[in-house]
Amino acid sequence: MPNWLHCAKQFFVLRLSASRTARSRRRRKMSVRNQNIMPQTLSQERKQPPFGSVKGRIRSFVPKAVLLFVRLFRTGDGKKMWSFLIGKDSGLSFRERLVLVYRFNYISRKVECQHLESEILAFACEVFKLPATVGGCLVEAGCFKGGGTAKLSIVATLSHRELVVCDSFEGIPENREDHGTTLFGGGALFRAGDYRGDLEEVKGNVRDYGEIRVCRFVKGYFEDTLTDFRDSVAAAYIDADLASSTRTCLKYLWPLLAPGGVIFSQDGHLPLVLDVLRDKAFWQSELGCGPPEVIGLGLKKLVWFRKLVTIDAACRRAGVIA
Repeated sequence: MPNWLHCAKQFFVLRLSASRTARSRRRRKMSVRNQNIMPQTLSQERKQPPFGSVKGRIRSFVPKAVLLFVRLFRTGDGKKMWSFLIGKDSGLSFRERLVLVYRFNYISRKVECQHLESEILAFACEVFKLPATVGGCLVEAGCFKGGGTAKLSIVATLSHRELVVCDSFEGIPENREDHGTTLFGGGALFRAGDYRGDLEEVKGNVRDYGEIRVCRFVKGYFEDTLTDFRDSVAAAYIDADLASSTRTCLKYLWPLLAPGGVIFSQDGHLPLVLDVLRDKAFWQSELGCGPPEVIGLGLKKLVWFRKLVTIDAACRRAGVIA
């Protein structure tokens, strides 16, 4: 049997198996609702973004799978996912890439996500490219309902690393940040409690759809938990929304980032976050080096940068890294 035909067969077998298990998962969740095991979490309705009345009504009648399919072409996700499938620079076999893309899409159907598939795939590709000499764990700072966590846990499993999930699990903290107009011309307002995902809800989603055995959950606001974090970091994915939270993540994660490691931020469209990434005084005084070259800065929502060996040496001379 040709290799591509065997992979296609495996894909449909996985899809059939997932559809069979989905019904049992739904039954378990309904049982949890009836028994009021997690009343605080389950009483929270998933709020859709405030679309216009006509668009909102259309969304309420269209199946989520159809909406996700349309989004693949509207956002360019489809093209990027296809490029990942046919590319070989990730170091994964075609079957592993096929299963990864399928699981990512399946998670997006089951869990409310605030990211694009291409954004998580971009991070995954850089993780897979890291040489074995770049040690350390993966860090997710900000996880919402755990959809991205489930996907990153699969990436951590394939790359043989631990995933450390940092979040308050209480939503956005109190703040007075006014981001004004975003990079794409829209507005951005983050109120206290927005994007909340309860810890048990997040764990449940990762348990159902990801690989929870490689995850470690750290509950609390970043300024309270990252100060005591000492693990070496290979790659970090920051989705903090606030400039103050992004600054805190960089302050404590950058010194722990291994030379050659990468940091991604999903908030590159927010003006105040862009100010943090460009702030030379912050980088010099807090991190002992100048701002790194940020890929996509001022152009894309997802931005990222790598810690070069020369930058790591400068940080050590400045006493930022022990």
